[in-house]
Amino acid sequence: MFSMAKTFTAAGNGGAYSIKPGQAVTYTVAGTYTGFVTLRISTNGVNTFETLYAGEEDAEYSGTYKNETTGPVWLMFVAYDTDSETVMTGSVVATLTNVASTLQEVRNTDGKLLFSIDDDSINMSAPLETRNSSGDLVLSVNDTAVTLATPLEASNAAGTLVFDIDTDSINLKGPIETRNSAGDVIYTVDDDSINLAVPIVNTYGAGTAATGVTAVEYGDGFMHTTKLTIDTTLGAIAGGAALGLGKLLYTLPAGTQFIVNAYMEVAITQTQDHITADTPDVGLGTALAEGVIATLDGTAAFESLITGQTAADCDGTATQAAALVAEIRGAAADKTVYLNVADTWAASGDEAALLTGTVVLVWFDID
Repeated sequence: MFSMAKTFTAAGNGGAYSIKPGQAVTYTVAGTYTGFVTLRISTNGVNTFETLYAGEEDAEYSGTYKNETTGPVWLMFVAYDTDSETVMTGSVVATLTNVASTLQEVRNTDGKLLFSIDDDSINMSAPLETRNSSGDLVLSVNDTAVTLATPLEASNAAGTLVFDIDTDSINLKGPIETRNSAGDVIYTVDDDSINLAVPIVNTYGAGTAATGVTAVEYGDGFMHTTKLTIDTTLGAIAGGAALGLGKLLYTLPAGTQFIVNAYMEVAITQTQDHITADTPDVGLGTALAEGVIATLDGTAAFESLITGQTAADCDGTATQAAALVAEIRGAAADKTVYLNVADTWAASGDEAALLTGTVVLVWFDID
């Protein structure tokens, strides 16, 4: 498909354009001018042209040309002065525009047209039949259907039959494996089951991970297992006093969710050698811990998902815990998940202690 336009304000040519066998174009010369515009054609290269349409003096014209030859042709507009004493004046636009045309036809031995190919489509003119090496009809294709005449078989590279297709079913003859681009098996299908080789990653209906947190979502859009990998920092700890603080990890989607259980394996690592031996209370909640508190148990929402656990230190040792939550988070409830800590911190504290580890949430989207 193409369209070209050349504006002439003086004598000259507009360049040559190739037309394939079977291709059709419309040509148009339009404008107010004095002189001649001629459409010329070459069938043996772009150096030898003859007149296809000789335009009349000062005249507009249009028409259609189809390449009926077996090879390409080239079309070119040429503008001429009126005569040797009267140069071309005004402005005229010459255009060539492709029209949908049949480029190839396929016929049977009786000359009956089976299908044609144009610029945009393959067009059936009669049902097509596929036969095996014995001449038996295997399937036929018409305007609306592909019809099996005999079962089709699919075999692997070793020649082992994998499945066959008959008129109303696909029949497995052995396990089928689906692999990713790296060649790893994702799942297998046998006679009575689909067997996963890896978890199914699915972000449909998932929540949103906070900055410094990466989420991998598993499940089917109704049941979710959310694995959060944490690589961030706590807020500033002044030190020498009790303080609760936390970090947003995840926000559940709008609607209603049922949180089944939660798991954490999280480490705090000091960066200034002041709080190395501190053993803060570490938990998971739906509200951000704050205020002058040494433990999280004063406010239920600070540890509503996992009750505060005493960390071994703030020098990179992970605090590990799990809890059966069994909690409904309604449409109006808090959707946030925080990693919270509280302690009577050592003097001088830490400006940005490292917070690393993993949190896993198992939940259902009720809506």
